[in-house]
Parts: sequence; C-alpha cells; structure tokens
Amino acid sequence: MDFLIKLIKELNSANSEKLMIWAILLGLISGFLPTFNIITFIIIFIVFSIRIPLGLYFASWGFFSIVGYFMDYIFHKTGLSFLHANALNSIWTTLYNTPLLRWSGFNNSIIMGSLIWGIILSIILYFILSKSISSYRTNIFPKIQKISYLRWILPKEEKKGLLRISGLAIISIISGAIISFFVFLTDPIIKAVLEFSLSKTLHKPVSIQKVTTSISNLSLDIHNAKIGNFKTDDIYLQLSWKYLVWKKFDITKLIIKNMHTEKSIKTFIPKQKTTKTTKTKFNIHFDIPKASTLLANYNLETVQKIEKLKKDYKNLEILIKSINNNLKSQKENINQIKTEISKLDKETKNIKTANDIKSILTEVNNIKNQISAIKTDIKKYQKDLEKNKQIIQQDLKEIKIASKNDYTKISNQYNMIKNNEYLKFAQTILKPEISNYITKATTIYNKLKPYMQTEKEPEYIRGKGINVKFKDKIHYPDFVANLTKVDIKLKDATFKISIKNITNNQKLLNKPTIFNLISTSKYYKSLNINAQYFIDKLTLITKLNQLKLDSISQSNITLTKPIVDINSNIDINKNKIDSISKIQIHTQKVIYKENKLISNALNNIHYITITTKIYGQIDKPNTKIDSNIDKLLSKALNKLINKQITKQKFKLQQLINDKISSQQKNINLNIIDTTNSQLQLNKNTIDNLKQQLSKYSKNYLSKKLLKSGLSKFF
Repeated sequence: MDFLIKLIKELNSANSEKLMIWAILLGLISGFLPTFNIITFIIIFIVFSIRIPLGLYFASWGFFSIVGYFMDYIFHKTGLSFLHANALNSIWTTLYNTPLLRWSGFNNSIIMGSLIWGIILSIILYFILSKSISSYRTNIFPKIQKISYLRWILPKEEKKGLLRISGLAIISIISGAIISFFVFLTDPIIKAVLEFSLSKTLHKPVSIQKVTTSISNLSLDIHNAKIGNFKTDDIYLQLSWKYLVWKKFDITKLIIKNMHTEKSIKTFIPKQKTTKTTKTKFNIHFDIPKASTLLANYNLETVQKIEKLKKDYKNLEILIKSINNNLKSQKENINQIKTEISKLDKETKNIKTANDIKSILTEVNNIKNQISAIKTDIKKYQKDLEKNKQIIQQDLKEIKIASKNDYTKISNQYNMIKNNEYLKFAQTILKPEISNYITKATTIYNKLKPYMQTEKEPEYIRGKGINVKFKDKIHYPDFVANLTKVDIKLKDATFKISIKNITNNQKLLNKPTIFNLISTSKYYKSLNINAQYFIDKLTLITKLNQLKLDSISQSNITLTKPIVDINSNIDINKNKIDSISKIQIHTQKVIYKENKLISNALNNIHYITITTKIYGQIDKPNTKIDSNIDKLLSKALNKLINKQITKQKFKLQQLINDKISSQQKNINLNIIDTTNSQLQLNKNTIDNLKQQLSKYSKNYLSKKLLKSGLSKFF
C-alpha cells in the first residue's frame, strides 16, 4: 500500500518521468539483492546524489524485497547457470581476480541471479512504465485535477537540476557517522559479537573485559576473557592486509597467554566405570579336559585286543569242555584197563598150556594199544592246551602293550596343551580395552576428518546460495592461521600448545598442519605430542614420561604405584592405519586375586613392556599386542597346568586299568592248569598201568607155565 500511495503521488507530481522510472527500477534491483553489499551501496549513492524520488525508491525496495524472497530459488538456479557458463568464465575470472570485487559477492549464485533478473525485469518495466506514465499524465491526470477531494495528489513544484545537493550532504553525513561509529564503537561491538558467538559455539558462558582493535595493522587484543571455568589474561590476533583485500583471512598470529583454571587434570581424565552391570571382567582360567572325557571320545586299541582275548578264551573254554568230556571216557577206559590187568593176574596163575600164554599176550597187547591210544589223546590235548595258552598269553601281552599305547596317545593330548602358549596376557586382558580406545579414537578422527580435507563446493542454502570459485591468481587459501600458541595452566599441570598452518585448503597452501603439545604435571614428568597432517596423511607421535599413578586396576589384576612411559607413532593414510605404541611400566607390586601362583609370578615383574601394533583398514584394524609378562606367566601357568595334567594322567592310567580289569574279570587261566593236571594224572595212571603190563612178557608167562607143570608133576 505504501508503494502504491508513493507511486500515485509521484505520478501526479511535477517530477521527471524518467526519474520516477529509475526510482522504481533501482528499488527493484535493491529489493532483489539478498544482502546489503557494495552494489547496494552504489545504488543508494546514486539515488541520494541524483534527484530520484526517495520515497518511491524505498517503497519500491520494500515491495520487491518481498517478491525477491519468493524468487530465491529461481535466482539461485539462474545465477549458478551463468556462473558455470564456459563462455563467461574468462569474464568472471577477471572480475574474481580484481581487488575488492570479491567483496561484492558477484560470484554468489543468488546475488548474480538477482542482478540478472533485476536487469531483465528493469528493461521490460522501463518501456512499460515510460508509455504508461506518459499516457496517464496526458489523458487521466487533467481530469483528476478537477476533482476537489483529490487535491492531496496535486502536482508539486518541480525542483530544478539533476543533482541533489542535500542528498550528497546526507551521504557525507552518513559516511562520516559510520566512520565515526566504527572508530569509537568498534571495540564494544566486536566485544559483544565475540561474547555472543563464542557462547553459542562453545555452549559455555563467555565474558570479555576489554577488546582493543587496530585497523592499521588488523590486530585484535582480548583482555581478561572468561570461557566457562577457564580464564585468560590476553588473546592476541593479527590479520594480514595483503590477503584481506582478496577476501582471504590470513591470521599471522593467534596467541592465547596464560589460560588458567582451578580445575585439576584429574577432572579431564574419564573415570572408569565400576558398577557391576557395566564392568567387564576378565578371568585367567584353565580348561584342562578330564581324563574320562578324553577316554570316552577315544577308540581304545586295548578294547580291540580284549575282544580278541575273549574270542580266544571262548575257544579255550570249548576245547577244555571237549577235553573234560573225553577225560570222563578216559577214566572209564582206565578203570576198564585196571580191571583187565586184574584179570590178567588171575589168568597168569591158571596157565596150563601154551595157548593160555598166547591168549594172555593177546590181551596184554590189546591193553597196551588202549594205553597208547589214551596217551596219544593226552599228548594231543596237552598240545592243544599249550597252544591255546600261548595264544592267550600273547593276547595278554598285546593288551599290556596296547594299554601303554593308548595311555601314550591320550596323554600326548595333554602334552600338546602343555606345550601351547595357553594364555597370552596382553591378548586376553588388554586387547578388549585397546579395541575400545581404537573405536573411540576412530569416532573422533571421523568427526575431525571433514575439517582436514580440501574444501568442497557447498550445497545450496536458501537465502544464501553458494559461492562459485574461479581460477585464483592469488594462490592462497581463503583461511589460514599461520601460528597459534596457547598456554594453559591447571591446578596441577601446565600445557604449551603450538599449531602451525591451520587452513581450509591444505593442498593450495602446500604446507602440513603441525601440532605440538608440551605438558608437565605432578602426575608425570613430561608429555609431548607431535602431530603432522598433510592432505590425507596424518602422523602422530606421543611421548609420555613417568606417569605416576596410585594404582592401575583392570579386572582382577592390580598394579600398585606404577610409573608409566608411553611412546607411540601413528600414521593414517586415507583409510589405512599403521601404528606402533610402546608402554613401559615400572611397578612395585602386582596382585592377581584369582590365583596365588600367578600372583606370585607377577610379583617378580617390576618392569613391564607392552607393544601394540595397529594396522589395516581404519574402520576394522588388526591389532597385535606383545608383552614381556607373557613368558613369565607361561611358566607359572605351565607349572599349574603340569600339576593338573599329572593328576589327570594318573586318573587316565587308573581308568584304562579299570577298563581292562572289568573286561578281563571273567577270564580264568587256571582252568588250563587244572585240565593239564587232570591229563597228567591220567597219563601217570596209564604209565603205571603200562609198567604193570611190562612184566607180562612171553618169558614171564612161560616160567609161569613151567612152574604150573612142575607143580603138577611133583
């Protein structure tokens, strides 16, 4: 409405039509421009210098600012296409490399787009407004003059001349006021801006006692600043004029002197969680398999031999059963032979003729044949028994050998366990903790990485657009902090920090960012951290000498009053990491609660070295940890393992013997001797009978016959 009222008044004024049109067109361009910059300042200077209607210009500016807000994205797309046009690249490059023109923001997509659309629409509006205003004043305005209640829009007397002297005076006064404002109020304004911006960025209350600036050498002194619990005596910052005209911020020095706080260094060391629910417990334990378990899972050779023994013994039982049955028959035959011999004795007494002798001799031969047959059977049975006895004795011998083999093979599994590095202290106890720290460090590195990379083309932001960069003849990054020094004093520690070459484009600067920290404390003799970053490569060297702690406790292991030295070197190249860290710990006493033997072994260690190697992909690195305590622990563990293994081996031998005994309990080798005794008894009886038969010779019987005849004769 204001714009329409101003327009109507000017249409009915006596001012020049062209000046009215220029007021609208310049207001259009000013309204389309998103921010107050050099172009806007030039337009305002023209407006105040020439008799352009001020009211109409400012009304037009306000009206087209609203229109420009809704055309923001169109401006961005148009400006971006023009800035990226190859045909215009040389023009933009020339402008980009012209001093101070970078401050105009012509290389911003929205500023360029709004200028292009402002010029195009201004040309169109110029012809439309020229004809419209001329037609209005010729045809409509004379009729409006006759209407009495429209006298408020009657023409005013036109002021002569093109220049507006008062406008030039106003511009001079405003410029002088601005210069005076900056001269006298620069320090309070910068102080307020710094307090507000730092508080918002650091999320901590920031207060500054005094700010002193020097325009001539572009330096800034901040006195007695307080950031949270930290206080600093002085912060000195100096920029370079050489690069500022090219819109490049080159900080030659940033020195923060005597930053101090009453806080202790302990408050900055994260406390280890000790709650039962969150503490991870690492126990040194042994898993020696029981003898019964190994025996159950092993196919014993002894059992196979016992099965053969059983089979052979069964054959023996069958043989003995057969022999026993034959022995019964032999006994009957022997008794019969005894009866027959008794008959022979009677018959020899009644010999009367030679035929009687012949008959007796025939019977004797028959008895001898029977005795020989029995003796042959006895020899055969004895031979069979001896053969089976040898087979069974061989089986028993093989069982004994097999049991020894079985014991050796099974017990060798214990020897393999004993010979292995059964526990690696560093891998078991330290690796989970180190992996946890690697994960934390990787998270921090990934957060810092975007700031360490070469700057990328920013994405479009509404109302701000993006800045397009052209070939820069000034080969220097947009932001460089050449040297930054910070001195920090805590209650119990001091830090001296130096950082060189902080930049938004390290490739262009072609210098590595160098970070150095030196610290001393009552808890350690010295801490020295050196880091060097260049594009995609980061090298970090850390040296910590004589860190003194009351104790280090991890799981069930406690180190009393340790002194720690740390040396580490970390190289990160793109997504790969290669690092080595050496930790040396001097300790008075080591306690392991779970096992007295291990605790005693650890107590002999007064100098611990731990070497950690981290290599491979940074997201999933490989970790290797070595420590000198592994060897001593292995000795202690081997002693403990040997004790358990000896116990299990003894039990194993018992179990094998019990198994053999249980399998052999029904095997009785005495039955061979018993059967042999019976056979021998029969043999002896037969031999006696044979001896009895030996007297029944032909001569003996003839004498009997002779005696019988003589007695008859006498």
